[in-house]
Amino acid sequence: MGDADNKQDEVKLNISQRWNDPNADQALKVVSSDGMIFYIPAYIFQSQRHGPPHHQRLHDFTPTSADSSKTLLFTDDTLESSSVLHFFLSVIGDKSLEAALQESATTDYVPLYHYTMMFAKKWDCPQALKLLEGWLLRLALMGQKHPHIKPLDVFILAAKFDDRQTAARVIAEYQTSEDCLEPPHSGRWGFIPSNQELQMNNIPRQAWEEIPPAYAYALQRSFSLWSYCPHCKNTRSDGPERAAFFLECLDE
Repeated sequence: MGDADNKQDEVKLNISQRWNDPNADQALKVVSSDGMIFYIPAYIFQSQRHGPPHHQRLHDFTPTSADSSKTLLFTDDTLESSSVLHFFLSVIGDKSLEAALQESATTDYVPLYHYTMMFAKKWDCPQALKLLEGWLLRLALMGQKHPHIKPLDVFILAAKFDDRQTAARVIAEYQTSEDCLEPPHSGRWGFIPSNQELQMNNIPRQAWEEIPPAYAYALQRSFSLWSYCPHCKNTRSDGPERAAFFLECLDE
């Protein structure tokens, strides 16, 4: 087998199994930063045009008529990898969160979620970003119940995007338990065993560095105000009350 055949086989291996039809409706050829080729129907990108003015580069490469000569080359190794593109396309393809995670090319779900939110923001895709924010709120409501994404993960993601209400909801729903004492997988900034409180003293240093200072301050300050009553000498257990303190502390 010659070099040309080897190169052809290599190209075939680098085509997405899901997005592999160059004859799809006005297909746009997209190449991820790690060399994966996607053939994406133009209407999928066009569906993201609603809302604020969109990134000119994406607009330029979203044809109104088929043009096989146009190829969109992504170069950001962090935000524009094949795993991020696969997850992003699942998000805008009306899949459930569980299905999107199951179909993802990585088990580092928390960084994947973060990078996909950043991708949607970078490329001005408000509908995708809104879906991801909605999923994040649902994850906050689940507390410890999601098998992969845990309360600290949700809190950090919400804090990074200045989503005050979702961060507060994590606090409101947080309850200690014996359900998850070990991290379900390695792809995350940090992990708090479920039998420990959500407070800065229990958060690994690596995760500290990921939390915006205002959110770190409000998280710890709200815990100090909420966790101990100097009059009755009892520990408080009202999560919604602590969440309200947290929001007040964010405004200090």
